Amino acid sequence: MKRRNFIKTTSAVASIPFFMNGLRYSAKGSPMNFAGKIPVNERVLVLINLAGGNDGLNTLIPLDQYSTLTKVRPDVIHPENSIIKINDDLGFHSSFKGMKNLWDNEKLCMVQNVGYPLQNQSHFRSTDIWNSASDAKVYEGSGWLGRFLALQHPEFPDTYPNQDFSDPLSITVGYLTSNALQGPIHSMGMAVQQIDDFTDFLTGGTDTPPDTYAGDELSFIRTLMTQTNDYFHVISAASEKGRNLSSKYPVTGGRAVGLSEQLKSVAKLIDGGLKTQVYVVNLGGFDTHASQVFDDGLTGIHATLLSQLSSAVEAFQDDLELLGHADRVIGMTYSEFGRRIVSNASNGTDHGSAAPLFLFGNKVNPAVLGANPVIDEQVTVQDNLPYEHDFRSIYWSVLKDWFEVDEQDLESILFHKFDHIPLIAQGPDSVSEFELNKHLRINNIYPNPMNGHGRIEFYTDSSGLKVSIVDMKGNELKVISNQYYSKNNYTLNISTNSLPSGAYLLQLQNNWGIRNMNFIVRK
Repeated sequence: MKRRNFIKTTSAVASIPFFMNGLRYSAKGSPMNFAGKIPVNERVLVLINLAGGNDGLNTLIPLDQYSTLTKVRPDVIHPENSIIKINDDLGFHSSFKGMKNLWDNEKLCMVQNVGYPLQNQSHFRSTDIWNSASDAKVYEGSGWLGRFLALQHPEFPDTYPNQDFSDPLSITVGYLTSNALQGPIHSMGMAVQQIDDFTDFLTGGTDTPPDTYAGDELSFIRTLMTQTNDYFHVISAASEKGRNLSSKYPVTGGRAVGLSEQLKSVAKLIDGGLKTQVYVVNLGGFDTHASQVFDDGLTGIHATLLSQLSSAVEAFQDDLELLGHADRVIGMTYSEFGRRIVSNASNGTDHGSAAPLFLFGNKVNPAVLGANPVIDEQVTVQDNLPYEHDFRSIYWSVLKDWFEVDEQDLESILFHKFDHIPLIAQGPDSVSEFELNKHLRINNIYPNPMNGHGRIEFYTDSSGLKVSIVDMKGNELKVISNQYYSKNNYTLNISTNSLPSGAYLLQLQNNWGIRNMNFIVRK
């Protein structure tokens, strides 16, 4: 059995508004605290996996599209008078009170319409794509964070733990290590189901293994078991030393449960001095084909899940503040896909494509990044929201600005170069999207919706530029222009006569990156 397969199959054993480049910035002011003031090796990333596919249209609600949403998803629409308004165009589900508090305190960043080209609607395959950061048609065995950690620790696990790195590189709170943490050869993390409940593992003997393939595998298994024992001691010590000070964690029967319990454990380990840089926690149940919303429009499976997420994140952030660690921890949600625009006959929604993604913490850029999706009244049950931001741009930006990975290594980790998005409060060496905006931006598309003909207004720096129309699956349908442009503002005519009614992306690409903006074709 290969080492990678061994780790993957035995991971349970180790578990003891304004517009810019198509980005709509609703910022609450320029961030004053720079990530660069915090040593990189002290920064922590906490990933929250919303397993099942979160309905973004019922989470971050586009109020400017509300009248259309009431027609196309009447069975799951949230009552307008109960929506928590962010601004005139956007609001939270009423169960997202904790997230609203983070937004009011400038500790929340929201990225609209996150997805990828050729969206796969299988839970397993799309989760694999998000974890591996691969193209939709590419099957990759390693995970994006596993590759990042392997690049930082090329000798792992043979000489680990050691004097310099005595703690686990990453921890998944649960039964199995997240595939996002799978390195090119080895798993770069461990799974811990209950922080305070560990069982020592025997090393399997002290005799010298034979100089054979089987002996090599036996040596590796012993190394893994010894490493697990060593990590057991440091995790136990951190758990005993660590504290929780927040009173906001939701409790059932006198204790925090579910996501709240997981995040409470993470806060405790951070406070206990554990140097682990990546944690993964999970909240399942988002596959809401039925009973997503009950008859009152306010309650249902999705409302319960959003309440659990929102209250747990608020409590975790409050805990970090009280413990004095809030400046060095950021959190990020992700889900394998969103849900369909049109509701189904079971008071639910089916597998979709793009959805919003949330980042939280003292060092995130407190802004709404991206435009509200434009919903066509003639949308069908097969239609999905087009993605505006490739999820790998999120990964690129987090690795670049939070962990200060250079661009050459970023391309090695993520296989391609992706757009930089201003997710993190920028340090002096970072190039923000505002700076990139000097080189390429979409100023306007009109009319929108469009019937037959329209125009795009854009600005480009001196470079070759490709302008094209892309469908919601990422397929290029039509190239409008592909030539060299000098530095200036331009207007191009668009013909949509050959396109059926629906939602599309107008995409501009030059040497600086890709800019997208949604538009509707209506006939």
